[in-house]
Amino acid sequence: MRGLPPACTTPASDGMIIKTNTPQLQQFRRGVLELILTEHPHACLVCWRRKRCGPFDICLRSIDVTERCVTCPNNGRCELQNIVDYIGIDEVSLPYTSKALPIKTNDPLFDRDYNLCILCGRCVRVCQEVRGISAIAFTFRGSHAIVGTAFDRPLLDSGCKFCGACVEACPTGALMDKALKWNRVPDRETVLVPCKHACPLGIDVPRYVRLIAEQKFTKALAVIAEKTPFPSICGIVCHHPCEDKCRRGEVNESIAIRALKRFIAERPPEGGVRRIRFVPPSGKRVAVVGSGPAGLTAAYYLARLRGHSVTIFEALPETGGMLRYGIPEYRLPRKVLDAEIKLVKDSGVEIRTNTRIDSLDELFKQGYDAIFVAIGAHREVNKGLDGEEHASVLHYLSFLRAVKSGNPIKPGNSVVIIGAVVGAIDAARTALRLGAKEVTILCPTSQGQVPGDKDEVNEALEEGVKILPTSTSCGRQNSSPGFANYWSHWMSMTAKNFKKCRPRLER
Repeated sequence: MRGLPPACTTPASDGMIIKTNTPQLQQFRRGVLELILTEHPHACLVCWRRKRCGPFDICLRSIDVTERCVTCPNNGRCELQNIVDYIGIDEVSLPYTSKALPIKTNDPLFDRDYNLCILCGRCVRVCQEVRGISAIAFTFRGSHAIVGTAFDRPLLDSGCKFCGACVEACPTGALMDKALKWNRVPDRETVLVPCKHACPLGIDVPRYVRLIAEQKFTKALAVIAEKTPFPSICGIVCHHPCEDKCRRGEVNESIAIRALKRFIAERPPEGGVRRIRFVPPSGKRVAVVGSGPAGLTAAYYLARLRGHSVTIFEALPETGGMLRYGIPEYRLPRKVLDAEIKLVKDSGVEIRTNTRIDSLDELFKQGYDAIFVAIGAHREVNKGLDGEEHASVLHYLSFLRAVKSGNPIKPGNSVVIIGAVVGAIDAARTALRLGAKEVTILCPTSQGQVPGDKDEVNEALEEGVKILPTSTSCGRQNSSPGFANYWSHWMSMTAKNFKKCRPRLER
């Protein structure tokens, strides 16, 4: 063929021989690349010291800071650098002239620096042809052409979905994520996928959300099941830190990630049952001490993915740990918990309740090859307050455990809950359901903020729970005068407002 046929428009034919590395072709590429670099900072691209330099180091070639490649957020991932290395350019004969165009920084999520744009068109094609959005296009003509929105409108007004496909396709850093700065974040995924990074289980949130949008529900549930055997429980009680980190919140509002997880978990599976993939038996025996979420999860994956013979030992009458004895029924229905624990049993795990383990050596003598200890955090921590040993003072763990065990404690008319813990909200709302007329949470933070789900806090306030801040901690030595007065007043009213509580439950 005559000339140099471009690969993108030349159809393949039988017998065609393609040569991609000839002196003529390399010379042509070198000439085109030099023309591109006349309007793109390139001093560092051909400098032998580029891998040693920081953005604000003294340049031995006296190159201005604004023209150094090492100041570019895409430094180290620049495809122009790869092309320069491939072609073998040591020096660019044509001088660099800045376009002196403004940098668009008023859009959410990413910036647009037209001075780094080489008009390759990748972003336009991926937006129009791959994503089908057409939020951006080439504007103006000739040497003044840039990639932008119609009438130079903000991206929010252009129909942009902020999917980030154009940013990923940009080879030079002209489109760059706001959170990715030069040498600022070592792990790009931490910044670009903060929802997955914030998830305590590391669930691939973007993946299963996308699969739900594509109505591939079975595959979406499989993505969640890679990290947890309890998708329904997570969809109900998880405090969803992923939503707090969701980048969509910088545009309008965060994606309802937990609600989507609950939707996909409660949707009837194809075929009527959730299928479990079994592997051949390994011949190994594993003992798991404790049947809380950690113990159940470990047992499930050890049996399902490794083929081990797993036995769970639980000291309490029923399995679930804090899931059963700590989270109130109104938040986590018993039937949901039982259904998910049944899945663990169906995977081949043996569960022995009312079996307290006092010696790991005894388990090893019984022939177990490994032991996983997951006894949980059931121990109660005293606040160190005067009068804390009073019969009407009960730790919230004991209170919730008694309620879930079928022995609810009558809270009386007035209840005070001390501490900024997630269980404080559960204890407060449970007390109201047991007949308390007035429930107050003393929160040892200046703003009275109780950790946990904001929706649950708001629901508690709507139900009548009062949250009062205290200036310092609840310790005997450090408590504030306001808190001390409130505590003394409450202790003096105990006999009138509280019925005598049951003795504290044994651990």
